[in-house]
Amino acid sequence: MPAVPYGDGLILAKGPLGVRVLFPTDDLSIGPELATEGVYDRGFVNFLCRSLRRGMTFVDVGANVGLFTLIAGRLVGPGGRVWSYECNPELVAVLRRNVALNWLDGQVTVLDVAAGRACGEAPFYKPTNMKMLGSTRQSLRGRTLLDGDEETTVGCETLDSRLGGVGFIDLVKIDVEGAEHDVLAGMAGLIHARQVGMLSLEYRADAIPDDETRVAMEKALSGMVEKLGATLYDGGSRKPLRLDEALVAVNFPQLVVRFPWSTIEVSP
Repeated sequence: MPAVPYGDGLILAKGPLGVRVLFPTDDLSIGPELATEGVYDRGFVNFLCRSLRRGMTFVDVGANVGLFTLIAGRLVGPGGRVWSYECNPELVAVLRRNVALNWLDGQVTVLDVAAGRACGEAPFYKPTNMKMLGSTRQSLRGRTLLDGDEETTVGCETLDSRLGGVGFIDLVKIDVEGAEHDVLAGMAGLIHARQVGMLSLEYRADAIPDDETRVAMEKALSGMVEKLGATLYDGGSRKPLRLDEALVAVNFPQLVVRFPWSTIEVSP
């Protein structure tokens, strides 16, 4: 069986690379897939497995309970580093248990704040049922049939402020339900200093809350391609995308941005 009851309102599933993942029994977003399949977003898991190597550094922005954090921790090994951002207090507690359960404390750092465009505090919409779809940008009201959410306040920091001194970062994954452009704004220093080799962004029309956010994302992507020479890829493909293709499609669970100085090759 892929999953068993664990106690404390949690289920334990066995995931890829043998990682063990605890998650809340009452989550209706990602939990059902974890319980039945032992994994979610298998395409991104495959991307991680073909991209990360021993000794690399990975940043997981919007870690939820940590499936990708755990897989990355296994892939980069004791000589690598994983920085794992999650600001939902309920999920952070489970994330910390998952890191300990998999004996990854040595290479994983859990950060219980949101990543954004400024340091301080940010509003956070904490879902009641779709627990792993929280956002600092938009409520789930009207996006799902069952969900409401509670608006609260969480700590927030820029990636520039935290990671400026950690050296080269091979891959940053950003999945924050519509706040991706805020994270990008808060890591502009890292990008322009060539400290980040590759980004993986959720870029989906249904997760973009308004026209202002869409324009901000288009501007960010255009700048990275036209000024920094970045190449875009659909995460499930190794064929490059033209910028206009990406901006028109706007339907990428994983849009990969590869800078020319990346350590990770993407072969055709």
